[in-house]
Parts: sequence; C-alpha cells; structure tokens
Amino acid sequence: MSDASLPGAAPATRRRAAWRGLLPLCLALPLLPFLAASGFPSQDGPSHIETARLLELIRAGEAPVAAQFLEEFDPGPTNVLALQALSLLLRVLPPARAEWAMALGLTLLLLGAVLLALRLLRGRAEDAALGALLCAPVMLYMGSFSLVLGTAFAFVALAAAARLLAGGGAGFALLFLLATLLGCAANIQVAIPVLAAAFGGVAGAALWRRLRGGRLVLTRPEARLLLAALPVVGLVLLYKLTMAGGDLAEGANWHYPRQLAALLFRADTTWFWYSDLVLFLLLSLALFGAVVWWLWRGAEAGRATTSPAPWALAGSLAIAALILVLPTATTAVPQIPNRLAPFLHFLLFLWFMTAALPTGWRRLVVALALATGLSQAVTRSIGHRVLEARMAEMVSAEAQVPAGSVLEVVRISWLASNPVAPHDTPAHYLGGFRLRFSPFIHPGRGTAGRDIADLGNYQFMPRWRLFRLRPRPELEDVPGFGQLDWAMHNRRITDGLAGHRDRLRAAVGRDIDYLIVWHAGVDATARAQGDPVLAAFLADLAAGFEPVSRSAPAGYAELWRRKPEEAGPAPLAGIRPE
Repeated sequence: MSDASLPGAAPATRRRAAWRGLLPLCLALPLLPFLAASGFPSQDGPSHIETARLLELIRAGEAPVAAQFLEEFDPGPTNVLALQALSLLLRVLPPARAEWAMALGLTLLLLGAVLLALRLLRGRAEDAALGALLCAPVMLYMGSFSLVLGTAFAFVALAAAARLLAGGGAGFALLFLLATLLGCAANIQVAIPVLAAAFGGVAGAALWRRLRGGRLVLTRPEARLLLAALPVVGLVLLYKLTMAGGDLAEGANWHYPRQLAALLFRADTTWFWYSDLVLFLLLSLALFGAVVWWLWRGAEAGRATTSPAPWALAGSLAIAALILVLPTATTAVPQIPNRLAPFLHFLLFLWFMTAALPTGWRRLVVALALATGLSQAVTRSIGHRVLEARMAEMVSAEAQVPAGSVLEVVRISWLASNPVAPHDTPAHYLGGFRLRFSPFIHPGRGTAGRDIADLGNYQFMPRWRLFRLRPRPELEDVPGFGQLDWAMHNRRITDGLAGHRDRLRAAVGRDIDYLIVWHAGVDATARAQGDPVLAAFLADLAAGFEPVSRSAPAGYAELWRRKPEEAGPAPLAGIRPE
C-alpha cells in the first residue's frame, strides 16, 4: 500500500506541495522592486560609480582636471572586489543602469547564500520566507556595495559552519575559511560578526551541553571550526597593524534606541512604510517567543550532539551583545548596528531551520515572514518608482556640466543652521514614505565617465582612508573638501562660499566652475530669513554665479555657472595631472 492511499495521506501531501510552492514566491519577492524601475535608489552608490570610473580615467591620463585635485591611494587588501565589479559594469552600461545591475547582482548573491543554507541544512521550503527577508539590507540602499558583497560571502561561511557542526566533513571547515577570506577581501568588517558567531557560538553550545548534564569539552566539529577561524583572527590583527591610518574608535557615540531598533524593528533591512515596520516587530516577537519555548522545553533532547541549533542561537546572542556594547557609530564606521544585525538574523534563520519546534510555532513565524515579505516587496516597488523620478532631476542637472569642469554640490537642507536640517528633507519624507537613506544627494549618475572634478563626492573627504582616490596633499587642509554644505553647517567654514573658493584657488589654482543646488522642496529664500548661514550662502551664490537651469517637474535641482567676470586664475604651474 502506497503512502498516498493511507487515510489522511492525500491532504498531507497537498499541504507539503503547497508549502513547496512557496519557495519560488519567496525567492521572487526581493527581486520584484528591480522590475518596478530602471534604476536603483542608493545613497552612496553614485559616489562609488563616479570614483570607480574616475580612477580608470586618471590612470589612463584622460582626466587632467580631476587629477589636479585627486591622486590614487592604496588602502590595503580590502574594499576591492565590489569596485572591480562596478568598473566592469560601467564599461558596458550607463552609470545609473550599472548601479541597478550592481544592486541586483548583490541581491542575487544574498539569495544564493540563503538557498545554499537551505540546502546544506535540509531546511523546509517554507523556511525561505524567513531567509528571503535578509536580501534587502538597508546597507544596500545606503550604497555600501563592498559591505553587502562581504556579507553574502559571510552568509556562505556561516552556513558552512552550521553544516560542519551538523555532522559534515572537514571540507565544510575549508569552505568556511575560504568564504570568510573572500568576505574580508570585499570588506574587512565582516570578520568581526563571523568571528563572534564562531567563537561565541561554540562557547554557548558547550555551556548548553554542560547545563544539560554533559561535559564542558569541545566536539571534533567545533574544534575544526575554531581552527578554521584562527587565520581570520590573524588577518584582522594584520589589517589593524598595517591599516592606512585613522582610529576606528575615534568619535564613538552610543544611541541605544537605534541599537534596539536594529534588534526589534529590523532596522538592518529596508522598509518604506509602517506596514513593514509593524510586521517586522510582530515577526521579531514571534521568533523571540519560539526561542523562549525552545529553551524552556530543554530543546531537541534527541539531537543535541549533532544539531547546530545551540551554536546558531548562541552565535546570534553574541552578535546581539556586540550591537548593544559597541557604539552606534564612529568617525570611520557609521551605522554599526545595521552592519552587524544581518548576521544576527541569518544565524536565527539557521537556528529556525535546525531547531525542533512545534508545527504551530513554525506556521506562525512562516506566515508572518511571508506577510512581511509581501508588504516589503510592494512598498519597495512603489518607492523605487517614486524615487526614480526624483533621481532623474539630479541626473538632468549633472548632465549639463561639461567635461573639464570643477563641480560643487550644495544641499540646502544640509547647509541650513537648523540642527535638524539634515533630516528635514524629502530625502527622508517623500510622498508618505519614511526613508532612512537619501538616494539623490550625491552626484555621479550624470557625471561618471567624464573628466569632472566633483568636489561634493564625500569619498574625497580627507578623513576617509578606505577608498582608492584621495585629495592631493595640498587640499588636506581645505575644510569642506568633499562636503562643503555640512562643513558650513558645522561652522568649520565661517567665511562662506567666497572663502572656500579662495582656498581652492590658493591650493590648486582652480575655482568652482559649476554648482548644483539641491533644493528638494525646501524654500531657500523663506528659510534664509531666519538662518544667517543660508542667507550668507545665497548672497555669495548670487554674487559669483548665474543660474543656468532648474530641473523639471519639481524643480529640486538648480544648476549655476560661475560668472565670466569671476573667472579664476589659470592652473598653477607644477601641478602634475598624473
């Protein structure tokens, strides 16, 4: 007698088939927003695009103007892979489309890591609903392409570690090491959560066995995992000893609401509307309840020696501790909780696949994860369409800047002296959407591939030591280089736009040729009446520049050209356009 002929077998078979049918849906949801618009709304992506293409032009001697301001720099063996991939894309695609393709490729890599974990740990098809939520990290929208690439490799490493602890062969220890090294080559920061998961997870699993009456000793798979992690420890120490400069802890600050948000409200992933926020909170509470039930019932009595569930849960708790202990940001590393939290939630995904949970808990978590994924796919798709029109206005202004120009960018809402000005902008509140990134504040989609010295590219700020272009030494002491508006906002520049231009001319013999003013719906004239910083800037702007055009239909971007009578002196002799 076949199983299908047993009483109740047919409904059970249909239920299993229905659950399996969820797999393609779960995998499709993170990809739907890429079909909604032809571009991707990342914040720092345009700067990466501009830097990647400009680096090639300077090397080829085809960007003499940019070379007056910038020189190549070697930050060490990290932040390399994503830049190379982006450079290849820019050879065959327009800048905005290359940004879209880069983001899509990174999303596919994250999906691939989730599928690999699902296969290695023999997860259920419906578990993909939880894993798919890891494929829209907020750091992707921030434009941190190197970090997201490193995260995808690190997910593979953690999945390999879980398979090793589940009884896999020594080859999975090698896969863990290789995937981690690739992740570090993409971005060295991923070493910290991977090592926390490896060592913290093993310590927690050993303690778990001891509390259940076992011995406080390492199993052979755990010893293999720790041995495979030791070279990564050495790599981190070597990087710290040889890093190009700067103190990673400088300017540390703690903001506990943001740290808790990364844990409870999934601030590490992208949500555009409050429906996503509420569903993420409910999902977090359901997972927390499942963890408490699992711990209270003693957890998997018959599988304790081979299941990686205790390791995965202990590793996630180790990363949660890091999120609460480490600062929210430092001068060199912003948004630390959002960089760490994806690893915590990936480990919870591994735990969910391998923990012995009752059917009721599983169905609740899967249902909430699926509802969250559906909501997120819809709101992201609508958001992409809305943001695409806004980004087009910035690109239209950039496209009018001729090659061989020096370009500056000023965002009115960043310049204003109001302390909350940087967040009081449609970059954060747009059409009812609540965004945590600003996808049209950095040029690059319209300037990349041409010899334009973009002084508004934040990567050229002297404090950064992670990128492969940096300002020439004579510009190191020019405040506001790379972010003029923010320097004026913070009173690092007290003599306004005119004083900034004088210092540029003295340093490299070049003046600003074109200036893009990003209004973003802010009435600059009305705001300047009670804002002396903004009023002084508008006066300097009118005195030294003339309006060229204003973008349509919203008029968010305005292009100004230096007046002919304001032409600066010729470039200083001795400047080497290398």
